[in-house]
Amino acid sequence: MQESYLLHQMKHTGERPFACECGKSFTHVWLLNKHQQIHTRERPYPCAECGKSFTQLQILNRHLLTHNGQRPFQCSYCEKSFTQLASLTRHERIHTGERPYLCTTCKKSFLTHGELVRHQRSHSNFRPFSCPQCPKSFKTKRAQSEHFNSHTGEHPFECSRCGKRFSKSTSLVRHNLTHTGERPHSCSQCGKTFLTSGELLLHKRIHTGERPYPCTYCERKFRCSLKRHMRTHSEKVDLLSL
Repeated sequence: MQESYLLHQMKHTGERPFACECGKSFTHVWLLNKHQQIHTRERPYPCAECGKSFTQLQILNRHLLTHNGQRPFQCSYCEKSFTQLASLTRHERIHTGERPYLCTTCKKSFLTHGELVRHQRSHSNFRPFSCPQCPKSFKTKRAQSEHFNSHTGEHPFECSRCGKRFSKSTSLVRHNLTHTGERPHSCSQCGKTFLTSGELLLHKRIHTGERPYPCTYCERKFRCSLKRHMRTHSEKVDLLSL
């Protein structure tokens, strides 16, 4: 009883006494143990159908739905259906425009809590996940793992429609949209739609006039990465050195 009370009190105090070596801390030891499976790569729950293994039983149970074809959660706005209620809720926000998770630092809003947490790391320089092959470090374990695929040449993310494989999960998600024709990111100014949020952000700068990338050699500013523009300066330097 006393232990339950102390654990409850932590919700109010924000105390997280169970710390991982990567810097993350938790209120319960079982949460720490579950988190540490990410580092140890321990996956004690194998699928009898395909041999894939998982860190948690509930993730395995969700995965099993993909084998029996069961998709019990139907979208109210379109014909799509999902294996999980959370996936349906997230998908329906594309239709409603709801973005309930707000970043208190920059006021940007997000569809899911996970997206907000990942975004909030952009305000911090803390990169606890280092690549064992090169000096690069990352803010998330997933980013580190997917980067590591570039060293090994591994392409673990396969498209179920055409068999094409990718080294990053985000590349597979973007590729899948080419099959469905879905362009889920819509401009509120002109109604134009885009495959990715990055493409939409770039497009919005046409409306706002924002040019956040200044050139350090001249006074020009650009809407997107100025790699191509910088080549014009390097070419001039090459010509002068002749």
